[in-house]
Amino acid sequence: VATPLSRSVEVSHADLDLATSDGRTTLDARITLAAKRVCGFADPRDLKALADLQRCRADAVAEARGRAAVAVVRAGGG
Repeated sequence: VATPLSRSVEVSHADLDLATSDGRTTLDARITLAAKRVCGFADPRDLKALADLQRCRADAVAEARGRAAVAVVRAGGG
């Protein structure tokens, strides 16, 4: 399981209108998918690995949403 700081994935929003709800929803879905890519997967039988995975994904999503909030405000959607 990776940590969000050890790997990164670019989440593009250039094609989205972040001033709209649809644009923000699409960006959030992209962020969630990127967190899955960055953090990888864990054996469901390994509870520690699953907990680490959940923490990694939550941290990655939180960090990306913070950055996305800035883009939304700049687009006039926040």
